[in-house]
Amino acid sequence: MSKILSIENLNVIYRIPEGRRHVLRDVTLSLEKGQIRAVVGESGCGKSTLVNSLIALLPENAVIESGRIIIDGTDMLGSGQSNMRKLRSSKLGVVFQDPFSALDPLYTIENQMAETINIIRKTNRKRAMEKTAEMLEACGIRNPEEIMKKYPHELSGGLRQRVMIAMALLNEPEILVADEPTTALDVTIQKEILQLLKKLAADRQLAVLFITHSLDVAAEIADSISVFYGGRVVEEGRIRDIFNFPLHPYTQALLKTIPSIKYGKNERKLMPIEGEMFSFLNETSGCSFAPRCPYARKECFEKDPETRMLNGHSCACVLEEVW
Repeated sequence: MSKILSIENLNVIYRIPEGRRHVLRDVTLSLEKGQIRAVVGESGCGKSTLVNSLIALLPENAVIESGRIIIDGTDMLGSGQSNMRKLRSSKLGVVFQDPFSALDPLYTIENQMAETINIIRKTNRKRAMEKTAEMLEACGIRNPEEIMKKYPHELSGGLRQRVMIAMALLNEPEILVADEPTTALDVTIQKEILQLLKKLAADRQLAVLFITHSLDVAAEIADSISVFYGGRVVEEGRIRDIFNFPLHPYTQALLKTIPSIKYGKNERKLMPIEGEMFSFLNETSGCSFAPRCPYARKECFEKDPETRMLNGHSCACVLEEVW
């Protein structure tokens, strides 16, 4: 399989009144055609900054200090504003967390989708309507012509999310960034959206970067997982490796927070992660998880852990025991 997206040693700095804060630290990950990679972590771990770096929507006080974002062989960060915009619009599709706020309430679905097509393809309205109906149907909407005439507020949450996915795929991108697309949905609809994304990835050889705070949701859809904490990838591997042989103490702690009826109520207790969540406002040296880690030693607070790899499974931890 060929890599369609490579993020190499990406470092993002935020300027705030208290000084500079390192929000992404040497983030490296890749994505192949047909692959679904989940990025998992708590709120505030840097997931949204990663997405905004990809789609060039970082706030004004953010700076990409170093690193590369390579899409289909081209470094997006070194290609200039005009080329970067063209590359992003033709290669990347984005599905946001809240489809209601992402869709314009003043326009019908057909008008919004036709505009999306015309930004890139400059086609006539008839062809734009045909393409819109085709993509809505591909995303599991059985009566696309009827849905096209409606406004966003007339649709259910599940239908709005399907419309958002269809809109993201209208210009046939090779990469789909799904930023927590199931958070606002109930469990049944959530499962349908996950199944839809898996089918689209397989049928279209679409590379999907799936952002979520939930390991169990990631397990339902992804081939591999990148676990984020404190702005860096602390563990990465295939689904079976992460769940059967978690190496990083943070990943181990996350797995203990997943409720599951198959364990039986007396066989496993849910365990919260003790301590305060990491904050970029209080940067310290050493491992960012050390203040919450039950295995932390003096050296954990003094030096940044190096990322080590074994058979495609990587972990950033100074403790030899994790291997």
